[in-house]
Amino acid sequence: LNQYIDVMQGFTPFVGADWTPELSSDSGIARGSVFQYTAYKEKVMHMPFRMKGNIEDNYDALQKTLNVSEPKALIFGNIPNKVFYAIPSGALDFEEIVFLGKGEINWIIPDGVAHSVDIVQVKAAAENGILTAHVDNDSSAAVYPVYRIKHTSENGYVGIVHQGGAFEMGNRDE
Repeated sequence: LNQYIDVMQGFTPFVGADWTPELSSDSGIARGSVFQYTAYKEKVMHMPFRMKGNIEDNYDALQKTLNVSEPKALIFGNIPNKVFYAIPSGALDFEEIVFLGKGEINWIIPDGVAHSVDIVQVKAAAENGILTAHVDNDSSAAVYPVYRIKHTSENGYVGIVHQGGAFEMGNRDE
């Protein structure tokens, strides 16, 4: 987007997601409600921008870029190690003033979080005959690791177990 627009003062990607606590009052209690869970919904960012140069060409290019059918990677210069998967929402609020245009894009981040682009490699070591890797999640949300296994020789079985479940592939007898 940087080739078509400049983000204006007043924008921040540091807005929270929509937290929605769910309560139940039909559990037969005399006072108040019973907490059920908190839903972590989408994040909405309002991004004011300006456009200089050839307004018609830049506007058309911006419209083409924003015409997406699913969330796309959105990275901001002040936090280059994080990516939001965002989709534009609503009408593009745009005003042309001679050789300058200004407007606002409303971004919806459906999962409500920023994703780190930093890759953290964790080495595995044998513990009690089992290849084990310890992963510390320093994130504000659950993180599901991506496993990349490189065998130095033929192996007929791989089993992975973590808090969220298990995966196995191959023949256990091998």
